[in-house]
Amino acid sequence: MMKIKFNSLSIKTVFLLIATSSIFMFVGYSMAKNAISKNYKEATLEKIDIVLNSISPQISLNLSYGFLDAINEINKEQLHNKHILLIKLTSPSIEKPFIYKQNDDITMDTSNFKSTKNLVDPSTSNVIGNLTLLYSSESYEKQMKEFYHFSLFSGIIFILSLLLISLFLLRSLRPLSKLAHTMSQFDPYKPKKFNINTVSKDEVGSIVNSANVMVENLISYIEHSSSLTKELSKQEQHLKEAQRISSIGSWEYNISQNLLILSDEIYRLLGINKKMPISWDKFLSFVAKEDHDHVIQILSSAIRNGSRFNLKYKLHLLNNKVIYIKTKGKVRKKASGDTKLTAVSIDITKDMKNKQIIERLAYYDSLTNLPNRTLFKDRVHTAIANAKRNKTKIAIMFLDLDNFKIVNDTLGHSMGDKLLIYIAKLLESLLRENDTISRVGGDEFTILLTGITKEGEAAHVASKILNALEGEHFIDDHKLKVTTSIGIALYPDSAQDIDNLIRNADTAMYEAKKADKNTFKTYNEKMHAKIHKFIQVEHDLRKSIDIKGAFEIYYQGKINSRTKSISGCEALVRWNHPEKGLIYPDEFITVAEETSLILPIGNIIIEEAIKGLSEFSESGFTKLKVAINLSAKQFSDNTLITTIEDTIDKYNVNPAQLEFEITESLSMQNIAKTLEVLYQLKTIGVSIAIDDFGTGYSSLSYLKQFPINTLKIDKSFVLDMAFDKDDENIVNTIINMAHTLNFTTVAEGVETIEHVNLLTQMDCDELQGYHYSRPVPKHEFIDFLKSYNAN
Repeated sequence: MMKIKFNSLSIKTVFLLIATSSIFMFVGYSMAKNAISKNYKEATLEKIDIVLNSISPQISLNLSYGFLDAINEINKEQLHNKHILLIKLTSPSIEKPFIYKQNDDITMDTSNFKSTKNLVDPSTSNVIGNLTLLYSSESYEKQMKEFYHFSLFSGIIFILSLLLISLFLLRSLRPLSKLAHTMSQFDPYKPKKFNINTVSKDEVGSIVNSANVMVENLISYIEHSSSLTKELSKQEQHLKEAQRISSIGSWEYNISQNLLILSDEIYRLLGINKKMPISWDKFLSFVAKEDHDHVIQILSSAIRNGSRFNLKYKLHLLNNKVIYIKTKGKVRKKASGDTKLTAVSIDITKDMKNKQIIERLAYYDSLTNLPNRTLFKDRVHTAIANAKRNKTKIAIMFLDLDNFKIVNDTLGHSMGDKLLIYIAKLLESLLRENDTISRVGGDEFTILLTGITKEGEAAHVASKILNALEGEHFIDDHKLKVTTSIGIALYPDSAQDIDNLIRNADTAMYEAKKADKNTFKTYNEKMHAKIHKFIQVEHDLRKSIDIKGAFEIYYQGKINSRTKSISGCEALVRWNHPEKGLIYPDEFITVAEETSLILPIGNIIIEEAIKGLSEFSESGFTKLKVAINLSAKQFSDNTLITTIEDTIDKYNVNPAQLEFEITESLSMQNIAKTLEVLYQLKTIGVSIAIDDFGTGYSSLSYLKQFPINTLKIDKSFVLDMAFDKDDENIVNTIINMAHTLNFTTVAEGVETIEHVNLLTQMDCDELQGYHYSRPVPKHEFIDFLKSYNAN
């Protein structure tokens, strides 16, 4: 229950009000006046807003389409309301303002209520005019006059009452006066806290204290509002920047009035000052010549049909800058006959440039800037059509640089790339403008020769290329010797379609490679027969991989030259063809390597050879060493080491009894990769042998780096050394060099006792050849092991 404080201002005020009896009227005067005036004005303005909001959308819509009669009807209907004195409509699209009045004496310069609203085009959201409404203040003035009469009477009473209580309130209300003065000095732009001290515990004291709290809250609100305002301003700036970044502008052309209106962004895109007037013809003059007729045609069609239009075109600006524009718009035809083109335009220069880059990446080689395979085939397709129509020929040339891999491996891929760029430019300089040269991958190039009449013309171009590549070529600080192998296929002589032409040219190129490189070959039917045989062998190999026993291991023994005992053997694969019988490696290994079938076949050889070693050990030959050949493809197989390790574990053999042979040419193809695999093999514990030594291009400096155990002397030297002193010297040199490097030597092709005697004198470690044993199946080799007599 609230206690009554007799010293409170409320009790004192009630006592005085009872004494004066009319103080209520005086206290409420100012509040009543402001409330009545404000509420009446707000009510009147609300009525005006209701009227404006109800008619402005209709007027905006009709104004945007030019329906002036409809606008007249809407406005005149509003004048039925006697309080609406005047309606004024202004717009750039009408010559002079439309004014509607209750009577002719009414002007805008009156004390009546007035309100103006922007008219917005509903389709573009642009302001297209203003609507002003004048509302009568007669009832307001009448109301206020009555209030003043009442206030005058109340004021007299109030003055009398004030005289009675003023002395009493003067002291009580002094803090409020101070508060009022302080509040009047409050600056919202530079808000400062203030604290008015009062000892009064009545309502005045409460008000002062509340005022202190209110000012603190107000300052907090102002600071918060200021922060929001800054954030809003920042967001607005971001929005403007986003619009500018998006480079979207709008324009409108009134054909009837020959009036062109451009947005700020269009001016910016064109690089023109906004103050500079732009005519329609000047606007179109920016369109590039190659697009001008197309743009005019599309716009004319849209104007004629009253339809939409969608254009992409190029602009040449005054500063010589070129940009690409995409424009979407529509044609609006009004009942009055006015025709307008309204459109938005966006700068798509970046998109077009990106598209050009993508197209270039899709059709051109990124290194040499030559057409790639896709573009080359497209041009061949066109050339075939022209040749068919003109009864001429075309030639496809397939080029492959000889020994390019050596450049990459020895000088690095960067130098290899520079060589390819150099070759591309050289080839371009040798061809006609209507010919096409393409890089199809790696060091392979294709050339399209059009409009030729005989094979000799293509051969002449091939000879020019070979001659141009003769000698040394200087790239950076390196002198390089470059040769190429070229294959030629003619249309319609060798093929009727693109794929066969390219494939036949590729086939001819491989024939050139086999013919000792640095030459050219033209495709013929004999090559076709080779391809057919190649395809048939590949097909049969694929079928045989899944057939158990299709690939059988034959073993050829190795004899220790000193003890004449069997020291080991070489595992050699044979193919048991279901129709053709036994096939030797020379007839299928090349196909297997080129088709990568050597990988599964190689795994079968490793499995069977290691399994054979296990069986030899079980038969009592525990120190026999088995040699297994590895191909270039296998050397590049990341699973090779794992396969060998797993197979050794599977058959529980001693890895020291295994030797893996790689050819001399393979060891020099990719020296870094060769070293990596060889050291991984050595980690397993197997031996390494270089096969066919003397036929390749081994460098002694590299051989010293290789972790090899054995050099196998190629049989081409061994076979003739009995009557060829040069071959004898070569073999003797290889043996001496190998022993100097602590390598074991094996001579292949030992077929006569003369071979045996000479090699024994030269201190060759092991002998292998028909003199001792031909390659035989596993069971026969076990019999050979058991029956062999060193004497």
